Formats: sequence, structure tokens, C-alpha cells
Amino acid sequence: MIRVINVRTFEFEEFLNESEVFGKYAILSHRWSGDEVSFQKMNEAGFRKRLAGRFELMLHYIHQGFRKIRATCRLAREVYGLQYVWIDSCCINQEDTHEKQASINSMFRWYKNASVCIVYLYNHKDSHNFPTRENLPPDNWFKRGWTLQELLAPKKVHFYSANWYLIGSKNDYSAEIKDITRIPEEAITNKCRLDKYSVAQRMSWAAERETTQGEDMAYCLFGIFDIVDMQKLYGLGAVEAFQLLLKKIIERTNDMSIFGWSDFEYSQSTEHYSLLARSPKAFARCGDFENISKEWHRTKIEQGRLEITGSARLRFVNIPSSLDLSKEDLPYWDTSPTCWTQSLAAGADSLPRYVLLVSAIKNKAVGIILERETKGSFKRDMNRPLVHMDVVNAEFVQFDRYSIPVDNGTVLPKPDGLNFHRGFRRHPKVSIKDAWPSSCWDHANCKLFEPDYFSQFCTLSIEVQLNSEGSSVSKHLALEVLCSHRNSKTWTCLLLDPEKSPNAKKALDDLRADQREKKWSEFVRKAEEVANLTNSIYTTWLGTTYSIFVSIKSNLANGYMAQIHVYTVPSMPTRSSPKLSVASEYSSNQSMNLDPLELLPPSRPVSRWEDAFMLTAKVS
Repeated sequence: MIRVINVRTFEFEEFLNESEVFGKYAILSHRWSGDEVSFQKMNEAGFRKRLAGRFELMLHYIHQGFRKIRATCRLAREVYGLQYVWIDSCCINQEDTHEKQASINSMFRWYKNASVCIVYLYNHKDSHNFPTRENLPPDNWFKRGWTLQELLAPKKVHFYSANWYLIGSKNDYSAEIKDITRIPEEAITNKCRLDKYSVAQRMSWAAERETTQGEDMAYCLFGIFDIVDMQKLYGLGAVEAFQLLLKKIIERTNDMSIFGWSDFEYSQSTEHYSLLARSPKAFARCGDFENISKEWHRTKIEQGRLEITGSARLRFVNIPSSLDLSKEDLPYWDTSPTCWTQSLAAGADSLPRYVLLVSAIKNKAVGIILERETKGSFKRDMNRPLVHMDVVNAEFVQFDRYSIPVDNGTVLPKPDGLNFHRGFRRHPKVSIKDAWPSSCWDHANCKLFEPDYFSQFCTLSIEVQLNSEGSSVSKHLALEVLCSHRNSKTWTCLLLDPEKSPNAKKALDDLRADQREKKWSEFVRKAEEVANLTNSIYTTWLGTTYSIFVSIKSNLANGYMAQIHVYTVPSMPTRSSPKLSVASEYSSNQSMNLDPLELLPPSRPVSRWEDAFMLTAKVS
């Protein structure tokens, strides 16, 4: 139902079928003043008579709301030849909550179906020149929240000065309006549909706008995002109302640019976390953001977490740890994507991070940095800016399903998996070359997550550098670490030497051709020699025997902790052999005496230094 004013009788007329009045009314867009005429005032018989009667000079100049109604009706009747006008201040019964809610949801459509939108610039007295960004007064029509849809919805918008003289149309001054509002001319002139622009870009159009009531900053955007089924409530607070709008938009679109916001002041507050922006101001720098999301993924919010399913992809990049976060003028940081296996060459000043692509600018992708919590759970890094990177020939990290918490109130899953010391990532003599399935390995935190089922397993391809004493010659030994927790909830790690077990290596390569997780029994059927593998191996090179093994210990804080140890053993020790002094290459002055048999393999950590992965044993 739409209620309009008859321009001749100044009486209300209601149409249950809006098509009956389609294109037959003018609509007013204006900045509300303190003396607007209400619906109840318009229903007073004496007031309508004054509107329809002779021009009352004193009332005309004193009562601004009275003046606007008369001027709008006169223009509609004499200039545009229309029978009706619609004015928001008096055509909506503000005391009827149900009617007010329905009107807010319908307002974009009413502006769109009007024959002409009359914009009254009450504080612009120059009838010959259009306003510019430089001479706009603080309280002006172009900076109000509700006027955004009033500019974009109608096809014909005419601007009038404070003295009700025509300045021109939005088509005539589209370039000037673009300079003031940062809105593309195609959107201003209705040559391009609004849904062709990304969510972040449309939000940027409202970044510099304000509303009297905080919640209205969300409600005034209903039409811009085609939201017609969200309840309008006051008392929620501006942030809560805006984030409810974002959640409603997420229900209707897969556009990931909605997460491409940046709020420097909010991000520096360590006690707060939110995947959703707090206001349109956070999208101020998203005016060029494109929608890169397709139909190959779905997003929805369940139990306080954003669930992403389908083929939404992540990237793996190296982020400088010394990045200056105090530069507010930098909305994002330029980088080049890399595969996590190349992170060793990135230097000690960078950390590998997951990046979720949310948008693009000029053929370069824009992403947000994520921290991995569990196998299928990430959390946005609030202390890092957006990432701007080239995506040509870059490798994706594929996840079929994962989730991101929306706010601090979300209950996070209990950490699971097998932890490796972080120093392992850049150890000069032990490096990880590959992980399978890739979805189970978190290289940023050196953590292997549990497969979906106990019967499945994971593998790490490692490379160990063997050095000969007194010689610069070295050998790179490729090994496979088979990790599983089959038959129990504790982890088991076995070492496979491809040179000694070629059949098992071939069977493993066949299974890894498919990135899906495989059952351990399936692997054993293909290579029976797997049954003889243990958590240690021995290899001899240039007369020196090397012992390489994996030890696992329980850690209440992080689940299970794994270490990979490498020793040189001049000769196989016996119980009568002298004790060995085991010294860390990282801390040569720290040593501890061990029983030689404990080296085969140890039942406790051989060093209290977290980064001591390469250990050298010698006879004392």
C-alpha cells in the first residue's frame, strides 16, 4: 500500500495496488528540518485548507515543512503535469510501527517507480551552479544516509536550490555528483544495475554519510542491497544493526568482498575480534573493489561461524613480520603469492600466512589474512592489513569446507593435531617439501591436523641434509613421514626411506595422486613392506652411520608434540660402550649425558631447546 497526496486537494489517497499510481507521482528528497509536517498534522482539516487556500505569507516563511509541501505540489502540478506527490515526512504514519516498517522496506521501490524525484537543497542558494565537493556545507544532502537510495533509485532526479529554482538533473551533473559521492557515473545515471557492483564497492558509497539515529545507517541501505525482509528495530545500537544487515546480505549473495573492509583503529584493539565490519566507514577504501565470487562456492552463518563450502580457495603467501602497521594511509600491502614449500627462501623476516581472496583491483587480487585454528577452521588476523597480490601462475590451497568465527562470542573448536616445533620451518638441514593431503597440514604453525577418520593417514615429505665430518660435501636424503592415529586417538609416526622401500614409495605416490584422504588399510594392501616400518631408520654415507627418528610426546596445551632427530653414530653402541655426550648445534655449551641405548629411539625429549632438531652425538 502506498499513500500519496493529491496535488490539487492536498488530501491523502491510498492505493493498495501500487501499479495504479506507477509513474503518476513526484517524490520529494530533502533534508529533514525541525518543523516537518507530520501525518497527523496533515489530517487536520484546517491545515489542509491552508495548504489549498491562498498563499499565507507569514506561515509560508516561518513553517519550512509547510513551504516544502506546497512547493512540491506546485512543481508536480504545473511543471511535470502530475496528479500526486509522495513526501516521507507526512505520507508515513510514524506512530504506526507496522506501517513504518513496511514503508522502509518499500521506499527504494517507491523512489524507483516515481515519475521524477525532486531534490531540495535547502542550504544551496546558487541557482546557476551545481554544488562542488569543496564548497559543500557540513550538513548537506549529499552526506546523509537516506539520500543515497533517493539519488540512485529514480531514473529522473532534478535538483532545486534553496529558492526552488531548477539547477539541473543528475544526468546533467553526473560528473560533479561522482566527484562528490565517489559513485560511478553508470550507477548515477542508471545505465548499470546496482547488483553489478560488489558489496564492498556499494558500501563505500555510504562511508562518508551519516544518519541522525545510529541504527538508520544500516536501515537506509536496505534498497541498495535489495533487502526487504529485515525488521527495523531501534535500541540495538549502530554496530549491532549494521552487522545484522551484513549477515542478511551474506544470506543473499556469495560476494566475498563483504569481508574486504579495513578499520585501522578497531584492528589495533587486541581484545576485540570481528569478521564483520562495524560500519560503512570500514569500506571507505573499497571504491574499486570488484566482485570475483562465482557460483562455485556457498557461504552461510551458522552458530556464530561463517561456513564456506564448495570450491572457495585460499592462497599461501609470505608476510613480512616487520610490516609497519601504523601507516593508516596504506589500505593493503603488496606481495607476491608463493607455495608454502618455497617459504624457506623468503628469509627470516617473513611468516607464511593463509590469504582468503575476497576481491580484485585492476587485475590484482585482494585478500584478508587468516590464522588457522583447526583443520577446517580459520580466524581473521585483525593485526594485518589487506593483501594486494598478483594471482598469475599462483598455486591455490584447496579446501572443500571450512569455517571462520564471526566474533569473539563464538565457541572455538578444541585444538587438535600433531605439532612440530616452529623452528623446523626454516631449519637449515631438515625441511618439509610436501604434505598430503594439503588440507591437513598447516605450514604457518607447523602443525598436522587429524584426518576426518581414525582409519585415514597423512604424510610429510622431508629432506635431511647429511654432512660428513671434516668435508664440505653433503647429501640430501629424501624421506617420508607417515602420520596416523589409527586404532587409537594417539599419534603414530613411521619413517619410510624410498631407496630402501621402493614399492611402498610407488604405492604412496599412487595414493597421493588424489588429494583426498586415504585409509591406512588401503595403503598396506598396495605395499606389504609397510608393516615392517618403524619410527626410526639408519643410513650409512661415507663411512658414517646416521640415526634418524621421530619422537612424540603429549602436550596438554597443544595436543601432541613431534620432533625429528638426526644423529651421527660412529659405531653401533652397546651397553658396555662409553656414554655419549649429545650437544645441540644451536647451543654447543649446553649438553646432557644419555645412556647410548636411549638413542634407539629415545622415550623422552633429547634436548630442552625447542629449535634443536639437528643433534650431533660423539664419544665422550
